[in-house]
Amino acid sequence: MELLKGIKLPQGLRRNLPVWLGLAGIGLIFLSSWLPDTGQEAAPAASVTSFQSQQQQLEEQLTRLVSSIQGAGETVVMVTLDTESEQVYATDQTTESTLSEQQQTSRQETSHVLLQDGSGQQPLVETTYLPQVRGVAVVCQGGEDITVVTRITEAVSVVLDLPASRICVTKMN
Repeated sequence: MELLKGIKLPQGLRRNLPVWLGLAGIGLIFLSSWLPDTGQEAAPAASVTSFQSQQQQLEEQLTRLVSSIQGAGETVVMVTLDTESEQVYATDQTTESTLSEQQQTSRQETSHVLLQDGSGQQPLVETTYLPQVRGVAVVCQGGEDITVVTRITEAVSVVLDLPASRICVTKMN
């Protein structure tokens, strides 16, 4: 109300101004649902990147890591993945049991949990499993030195939780 001190308004309007402004705001919100859509929708929450881009991103990160190891030098990394990302959707289970004098019956029904958004109904993603790494090949200038090979193998093994038998490090020609 401090803002209105310099403005000449009738006393009744001045007292009820917050109420009128609130009603006008509610009216605008109500009318906005009837306005045509501008075509700009919010981006999906967290879309899973494609299989190839996940593989490429992992290769780039490993290349930076391995090339920073002392003695590795110039490095090329190749990663092979088992499968694409997998999404597990939330489900809702309903169990109905009836008990009569002669028998007991039970019925169980499972359905996916759906979320309503601007583009329709979409299933609720409960978990996303990233692809498993099958193997890694590292080709680098320092691949002839056994200590460099050991350092690279240990680093890749720790980062990817991968056994050393699935990591190959060799010299670049």
